[in-house]
Amino acid sequence: MIISVLLESKSAVPHFPIMSNPSIFETFECPPLSNPICRISGPISLSQFKFLKNKGEPFILENIISDWPAMEKWNFDYFLEVMAERTVPVEIGEKYTDDNWGQQLVKFKNFVENMTKVTGMPPGEKGEISYLAQHPLLEQIPELENDIIIPGTVYG
Repeated sequence: MIISVLLESKSAVPHFPIMSNPSIFETFECPPLSNPICRISGPISLSQFKFLKNKGEPFILENIISDWPAMEKWNFDYFLEVMAERTVPVEIGEKYTDDNWGQQLVKFKNFVENMTKVTGMPPGEKGEISYLAQHPLLEQIPELENDIIIPGTVYG
């Protein structure tokens, strides 16, 4: 709701009607969990994964990609270095059901430039929203695929 208020606001100072009701900020004590979800930190072996999977209970694997090179390398500067001149399909518009939605082939550097403009706009201004979606970047740019490590549990 706050996001839609910010996007539709025409003034430079956003108005938050929700703030006029301070009771929404009351705190409530959460009930204790009778069946907490198992959390495992760090990479696990295939046999550990199969054991957890066969239990038939949900579990959360945490910190399993912290050793990927992508965690340190992937940022806009790196992406521009690797694929600035590559042509990519970009979806333009908020939803594909909108009348003004469309697709365009653009250089990756132009996509990043547009995204930077949109995210730097003052509240209330709308820019052209675009997405790089449904595109096999890892297949087309092997340097990116080399930055991720697929754990053995994926093949289990």
